[in-house]
Amino acid sequence: MKFLESRDYFNDTFRLDVSNSQIETVTDDAWRSLPRVQRVDLSGNRLSTLPRLLQLGNLTFGWIALHGNPLSCECEQRWLADWLRSLGGALHQPTPCCVTLRTGSVAKASFYLNVMSSVEILNANESSMQ
Repeated sequence: MKFLESRDYFNDTFRLDVSNSQIETVTDDAWRSLPRVQRVDLSGNRLSTLPRLLQLGNLTFGWIALHGNPLSCECEQRWLADWLRSLGGALHQPTPCCVTLRTGSVAKASFYLNVMSSVEILNANESSMQ
């Protein structure tokens, strides 16, 4: 499943677990159709971005897991770190940080939510530079 799209039953959903489902995109309509959801688990997917709608629409969750996604921290996504921090205790595995992982000559800046220790990040950078 590459996209998580809105479903009629989302309006009555209180817990959504689509972890490790290879999701690359959650549509705006899907986010909007989760008004009652208390727990959202999107961990271990392929999300590189989240819509600004989450911040602007003041969408909140009782618990949300986003770790294990390569969330971009490029300039247009600067708001994302603030939104993630604003979730406080609702964010499972909090403390987003921006790291740059190098593979060959390409550097990719991404948010990692405590899924890799500093040692693993340094090792990934060092091994890709060799």
